[in-house]
Amino acid sequence: MDYEQEAKQKAAELREGLGNEPISALLPFIEQRLQIDVAVVRSVQNQHGISAYDSATGNRYILIETTPHPFRWRTNLAHEVAHVLFRDHNANLKEGAGDRTYAEKRADSFARHLLIPEEGLKEFNDAAGPLPLENFSHVVRMYRVSPRMASIALRRIGRISNEEYEYFASFSAPKLATRFGWRKEYDDQAQESNQPKPPRRLLARAIQGYEEGIVPLARVAALAGETTQNMEQIFDEAGITVRDLGEDAF
Repeated sequence: MDYEQEAKQKAAELREGLGNEPISALLPFIEQRLQIDVAVVRSVQNQHGISAYDSATGNRYILIETTPHPFRWRTNLAHEVAHVLFRDHNANLKEGAGDRTYAEKRADSFARHLLIPEEGLKEFNDAAGPLPLENFSHVVRMYRVSPRMASIALRRIGRISNEEYEYFASFSAPKLATRFGWRKEYDDQAQESNQPKPPRRLLARAIQGYEEGIVPLARVAALAGETTQNMEQIFDEAGITVRDLGEDAF
């Protein structure tokens, strides 16, 4: 089994129960289904993302860099998920000097199969004649992937030729979004992907610690990326306060 087959099989396992539907909320999906702690940060050591596995605890972690390119962000996250699932930190699958590793190629393929499963593109494969650019834009928008990734998937199922691949892959997502009327939607997603986020479970535990009087408000605010004043207001609106445990608790 080569890296493409491995990637497709692993992605299909992760997508079980979803069919070929797009995964719109990728971050919650990864956190909930795989129980991976994901932190979105401003910089990841000159990389788009890194992943780690703690063999002692079984905990899995991903750091993903913020970017104003939301579809690239989704690809980077899916790529790191592949490294976690395949435990690539234990692998040294080099093909040759100057080549990308087997693990990197597999992670790229996994991201594509997870985000835009080829079986979901069959409706576009049934139509006769050249694929209209507006239909291609619909694929990019629906699956929230880059034009290049969408072009690769469409070429693999035989819907577009190599020449058409070069044409479609030359577009950027913002250009397609502007031309076909979904630029506001794209910009909203860009704002979201460019925002740092703490690991959800870590923040939830910190908030629980605050309620129990263990974690100070300032620390929760720092973790959430808020000022102490804003955090206090957010807690007030949500009805979150330090609980009075009473003397019996001690």
